[in-house]
Amino acid sequence: YQREFDILLVINHNSINTLKIAKTILAKRRIATFSQTLMLKNGIFFVSKIERFINPYWRQSHMEIQRYINLVREIDHKIFDKNYHFIDFNQIRLKTSKIHKDYIDKVLQNIKYKKYDKIIGICPFSQTSMRKDMNFNLNEWLKIVNILSNKFQNYLFLILSYPKANNFDCQKNNVFVFKNNNDLLNLVEITSRLDLLLSSDTGNVHIADNLKIPTLEIISKKTYNQWRGGWYGGYCKAIPLPYKWNKNKDKYLDKFISEAILILNKL
Repeated sequence: YQREFDILLVINHNSINTLKIAKTILAKRRIATFSQTLMLKNGIFFVSKIERFINPYWRQSHMEIQRYINLVREIDHKIFDKNYHFIDFNQIRLKTSKIHKDYIDKVLQNIKYKKYDKIIGICPFSQTSMRKDMNFNLNEWLKIVNILSNKFQNYLFLILSYPKANNFDCQKNNVFVFKNNNDLLNLVEITSRLDLLLSSDTGNVHIADNLKIPTLEIISKKTYNQWRGGWYGGYCKAIPLPYKWNKNKDKYLDKFISEAILILNKL
């Protein structure tokens, strides 16, 4: 038995395979955003059994969040517009369990975190950004960590890593590599303990954003309006990297370090 949904919202509108699967799911209405990608690459203008609407995300300040909100709005414009301003987005917070809290407590206690004034998270890893050459390499991130950890020796710098990440070797008393297991909520919990996150454009930024942890990130200029943090009302400074930015990479590396120092001085 398969229950019929009243409304099915299709998020991955750029995948024809996803749309085909959506058509097989019992629903009175199926709604998706019109895809420029499918139109330009595959010549697909119409998809039967799916309502598609123009969502001008290129005009929006935060494309992904507003794209999904507009997807919900398409269910019923009048009801949405009448009630949207009553929504308190401050209530939308990632939560962890006692298991995760205890796990991170143990990690922090083992590195004697209480002797430091602040905890600074650093996330140099981003497969997408690295693949698109929109990230500093690990040696450049190591330079960032060395400069900041030397200048702010009373701060603890946590490198946020994961099982398959490359080794990040920094021999400093106030630098520690947190190599998480595959439990995402451990990452959420340790992020909640940070005073600042320095990061490439990756999911860590959105976790910190949700938790209102101040963030400094580098991000492709092309996706600046789409993926940068700052939606939930916290502080997020994003440095956009233009096309072929690495021809003048030292400029952006120095800018990131300078911005980080300014923020750290204000903590």
